[in-house]
Amino acid sequence: MPTARPCSAEGDLHVLDVSTLVCAYRTDGNGAKTVLDGVSFSVDEGGCLGLIGDSGGGKSTIARCVAGLMRPDAGRISICGTNVFPDVKNRRMLAGKVQMLYQDHAASFDPIMTVRESLEEGVRVRANGGAIPAGRIVRMLEEVGLGPDMCDKFPRQLSGGERQRVALARSLSVDPPLLVLDEPTSSLDEVTQVKILDLVASMQQAKGTAILFISHDITSIARICDRIAVLCGGRIVESGPTASVLANPSHPYTKRIAELHA
Repeated sequence: MPTARPCSAEGDLHVLDVSTLVCAYRTDGNGAKTVLDGVSFSVDEGGCLGLIGDSGGGKSTIARCVAGLMRPDAGRISICGTNVFPDVKNRRMLAGKVQMLYQDHAASFDPIMTVRESLEEGVRVRANGGAIPAGRIVRMLEEVGLGPDMCDKFPRQLSGGERQRVALARSLSVDPPLLVLDEPTSSLDEVTQVKILDLVASMQQAKGTAILFISHDITSIARICDRIAVLCGGRIVESGPTASVLANPSHPYTKRIAELHA
């Protein structure tokens, strides 16, 4: 099983560093609403950080900023030691190093491409356009618990859980050092949620991929994340090892979510 490309030969860098991130949305009037107000956190190589907060609190904004889909107003974002904000030109150096798995798994696919074609597209990025090894696509599907019969199906022919498994396989096809998961199980039933979370955890352990796991669900975060950062009022109000933070929460918001997990 291929493993994530390390950020450095020494393997001692943070995969992701976010420092004093500020982001505001323009309102209908002349003002702006600050969504992120000095957010800072990091994700270690091979680590899994759970970012939790209420819906509409800025979690997905962080994901979009990290993935380069949105520019913050201020702060710094570094990936594998390379500054990508404010030095946005550096993003060209990081092709394939950040992959994102969305809440809307259907948005990850071209509806007229088969599963095989969708996965091959990702593999070619990693191979710089070279030949795809025989059996690679089938092995990728097997890694996420799917059979070869999926290869010639279209996204509309898959269940929600199957689409999310294929989306995960596609995200990991370029062996990224960082995988951003933005509420990846929120639209799935409870049983399928657990299966996907356990799959993410097992693949993360096997490949060593660093994960930023964004969720409003403390049970999901506690299941797979070794560290947690709590977002409230546009700021990180508490962070640390997941078990320690939930056992001894200090901020009122953290206390509320810890009670939900108890």
